[in-house]
Amino acid sequence: PSLLGSTSLVLFYYLISSGIENSRIIKITVNTLVGAITLNTLITILSYFGLYIGTASFMRIPNFTLTGSSTTSLLLAVLATIISASLMFNNKLKINVKALYLVSTLVNIVLIGLLNVWFGWALLIIGAVLMVTMLKPETIGQFKLGLFTIVLFAGLLGAINNIPQTKNLLSRPGYPLEI
Repeated sequence: PSLLGSTSLVLFYYLISSGIENSRIIKITVNTLVGAITLNTLITILSYFGLYIGTASFMRIPNFTLTGSSTTSLLLAVLATIISASLMFNNKLKINVKALYLVSTLVNIVLIGLLNVWFGWALLIIGAVLMVTMLKPETIGQFKLGLFTIVLFAGLLGAINNIPQTKNLLSRPGYPLEI
């Protein structure tokens, strides 16, 4: 982002955070952030495969996203993956809410795997290591199925993108990350 955009975000944070009165508002905000990023990820995945959400000419460019570029969508997908995965390990949540966080995590990992950019994988690994070190071990152990699913899914996508025989299965060689 530009200097003006970064400054605006910092000012927005301090203006908003001083007015938060309870944790419910924070939960709603974080859930909305994860939902919005996951929606953007779904639209980016559709655009990756040439399926467009509208008929307007600007919606038919090769890498249409709500953020303007696939690289920005990738970075947001990494952020949403880490946030939704860490929220999934919250002990107080019902299983259906954990399942929604799991689906959000997997959808965002799909975009990271499809674009297959080294910094996307690097940020995901760094974020996952930080998440695991910040969570209590018993918290992670209580939802082993979710952790197993995430690790298996990311491993499969990584393998598909890096094994020579399957490398062209999901990749689009001419797909532009930036236009």
